[in-house]
Amino acid sequence: MAQSIEHLRAVISSPAGAEELRLDFGSGPNVKEGFTGVDLLVGPEKIDLMRFPLPWRTDSVSEINCRHFIQYLPLRNVEPGDIYAPEAERLIGKDFFIAFFEECYRILAPGRTMSVNCPNASSDGACADPSIRRTMNQFTFIFLNKDQRHANGAGYLPIEMDFHYVITPIGAVELTLLSDDARARKFNECRNMIHELQVVLTKKVSG
Repeated sequence: MAQSIEHLRAVISSPAGAEELRLDFGSGPNVKEGFTGVDLLVGPEKIDLMRFPLPWRTDSVSEINCRHFIQYLPLRNVEPGDIYAPEAERLIGKDFFIAFFEECYRILAPGRTMSVNCPNASSDGACADPSIRRTMNQFTFIFLNKDQRHANGAGYLPIEMDFHYVITPIGAVELTLLSDDARARKFNECRNMIHELQVVLTKKVSG
């Protein structure tokens, strides 16, 4: 059973702990070593990651692992029913992908990282599971970086995060034999050459 709203509110308002907090979002039973699994169906932290705010204090999480979860985020804007505490009302009306990453940005400590894996949009795996709601490619993640949003004419959007990001394509073995330029061309040209994207997001340190 998922944790109660009262419990989640208590977590958000509780004093900061001294130990490092590493969370594995959407882990299912296969929790990454050294991390606490967070999943709606299994594990000690049965939390719905599609309701906001995420139940951790601002700047309190040391690292987030999120493997093959974000493609299941609803393909719609956040609605009032997705919110259980007033501090997340700012997310109402925002695209669910943006809202989810804004919350990850909020809870992540400055200078710390979030690792994300998802199917590449041009691979067959991007639509193999009928419950997948979103497809993403290497350009999707520019919206998580302030400079890239401005450079691509999206600086006016009310997005409250500024991640540095590094994208590593995961695919056919022959990619490892190519130069960086040739690999980039394959990335853009060949369907099924890139099966998956691995994205490392780092919350920038202000000042």
